[in-house]
Amino acid sequence: MPVRRLPSNPNLEHLKYQSRDLLKDHAERAQAAAQRIREFHPRFGGSTDSEIFDAQLGLSDAQLAIACEYGFPSWARLKRHIERPTLSDRLDLPHQQRIEDEAFRRAVDLLDAGEVSGLRAHLKRHPHLARQHVVFEGGNYFRNPTLLEFVAENPFRQGALPANIVELARVILDVGTSQFARNAALTLVADRKSAT
Repeated sequence: MPVRRLPSNPNLEHLKYQSRDLLKDHAERAQAAAQRIREFHPRFGGSTDSEIFDAQLGLSDAQLAIACEYGFPSWARLKRHIERPTLSDRLDLPHQQRIEDEAFRRAVDLLDAGEVSGLRAHLKRHPHLARQHVVFEGGNYFRNPTLLEFVAENPFRQGALPANIVELARVILDVGTSQFARNAALTLVADRKSAT
């Protein structure tokens, strides 16, 4: 899980320095470097400190670990986020405002407004939305959600679920979603309902 948040005006040169520092700390066998590499470099997830220190790491390995630490799957994606930001890269905006696909954003708006008939009609015109994922990089957990995962008001967008949330979820389920999305959304809804 990413633990660091990029500053509002990130500097790629500063991130390159962080990568070089991580590489230097690895060469010096610093325990903190081993922990960071184990946690954020996909190749070293289950490695011991000794295995990490014995591995030949290059700058690209350190850059990958830094990118993952900030919630990006690769250095290239982190670099693009900084050099050519898109709407989805605007970490200062609420999640639904970062959705670049207008049809998907409209579906989330209808869901949040509790408009069952509007959502049903919209999904009839755009049935692919029930299975589509949107990408939110640079965040901790809500990174690749489907429409059904927005059902639980997760992340918090308005602070409350529509009274007809079960019917809204059923509209999305009737169009068809993946089993993973169903399980994730139902768990979140159950957790949110029990908290209220």
